[in-house]
Parts: sequence; C-alpha cells; structure tokens
Amino acid sequence: MKLVLLVVLFIQVIQAQEDTRVKRSLYEVGAGGFYSQLPDYPGSENFRARWLVIPFFRYRGKNFRSDDEGTRAIFNQSKSLKIEFSFGGNFPATSSGNKTREGMDDLDFLFEVGPRIAYEFYKDETGRIRVQLPLRGAFATNLNFMELDFFVKRQGTITGPEFQFERILSPHWEFNYWLSLNYLDEGYSDYFYEVKERDERTNRPRYNAKGGFLGYDHSAGFLLRTENLRLFLGVRYSDYREAEMRDSPLFKNAENTVAFMGMTYIFKKSKELED
Repeated sequence: MKLVLLVVLFIQVIQAQEDTRVKRSLYEVGAGGFYSQLPDYPGSENFRARWLVIPFFRYRGKNFRSDDEGTRAIFNQSKSLKIEFSFGGNFPATSSGNKTREGMDDLDFLFEVGPRIAYEFYKDETGRIRVQLPLRGAFATNLNFMELDFFVKRQGTITGPEFQFERILSPHWEFNYWLSLNYLDEGYSDYFYEVKERDERTNRPRYNAKGGFLGYDHSAGFLLRTENLRLFLGVRYSDYREAEMRDSPLFKNAENTVAFMGMTYIFKKSKELED
C-alpha cells in the first residue's frame, strides 16, 4: 500500500520528470535509500522506524522503458494514454511489538504488483498532470529465500484512482503532489483487519473483515536534483475515517501524518543515447 512502503517513494523519486528536449542515456544504473517512521499497517497506532536501500535500473528502449513516466511496454505511439507496471506493498511487523495484535500471527512482507492505466492531461518543460488507475495483486512472503520454509501466498487485490501533479520550479528544484484513493478486496482486508476465533480477547472481539474503501492518501514533497544525485523530502497525510473496515478492533488510528526523506545516486550511464 502506498502509505507504508518506501519502495513507492523510491519509484516516485527515480521517475521524477526529466528534460525530454535532449536525448538521454539509453540506460542508467544507481541506488536509492529512504527513511521514515511508518505505521505497522493502515490504521495501526504502532509506528516503527523504517529504512530501505535498493538498486535501480532505468532503460529507455524503443519498445520497453523504465524512466520518468513509469515502467511500461510501448504498444502504441500515444503520448497521453499509457499502460504501465505498478508496485506497492507493506513492511513486515512482529505482533509482539504491537499491543493491538499481541498474540496474533506476525505480518509478513507484503508486495504488490500489477498493471495500471495512466493518462496525462498536461506535460511540458514546466511539469505535468496525470491520473492513474492501478490494479495490483498482493502477495505475502516470509523472505526466507534460502530456507525450506520460504513461501509466497496470494493475499488479495488493491485498486483505486490516483492523481499526480509535478511542477518544475527551477533547473534543480521540483514540487510533487499525489492523491490516491484505496480500495481493498476482502482477501486484502482480511490480512490486516480480520480477527479469527482463536485470536479473540476481551478487548479484541471476533471480526469478519469485508472489502471496500480504505481511505485517501495525500503526499507532497520537494525534490532537489543534480546530474547524478537526487534528494527528496516529503510528508504524507492519510485519512481513513470513511474506511469500510473502520469497526475492526485492529483499526485504531483513522488519521496519521508521516514525514519521509530519501536520496538516489546514478553510478553509471551508457554512452549510447535513446532513440
């Protein structure tokens, strides 16, 4: 989910709009790192320090691209309507560190992947405005790749429209704003908000979670960029007051605000330029 996975912040930073008036390198290789204090899951009252360092690869081929406009196969020549890949997820969290979930199963790492349709209403050298509609499948895993108990389990589906506004303030500064509406199916909702009979307690009654609207995420931030280095500082406000699963005893925090920061650095660029 975009609220709680720094991978999404990473993607937004490395996909920040570029100057398309000049030809760019065919590919670039780099790495990014991020830090924030994030809730264990949407609606959790428990926050933990989260950091992430991952490599990235940008490619600007004729038929496939992963760049400022997302990761996508190019099926047609439309400059406004695009079909892209979309990613998201949620960090793992131990129930022993969360009083609300004490005695319940730990939350495994949850990753999301799927297609999205994107339409750009406006784009030039000063910025862009676009809307997106992703449809991502969610998969839980324990990340024990080298052990016999490694697993990947399909958990559910998340979707919802997204609005993105980017404004180039100067050659080195950019402002970004995102608005997303999140809808979960029952499987995804069960993962966070279901209370099974074996997990019942006096202050945690049994609850059968249903799918539906989760809430809104508002994000805003500033990006500082040089030729190879990008620094990002932002804030995100989440509003879950209208969530369909608001009555779950595991749903404790209907509103929250988090700050985040990050950076990326490009280590290598190809001498060959894009077509």
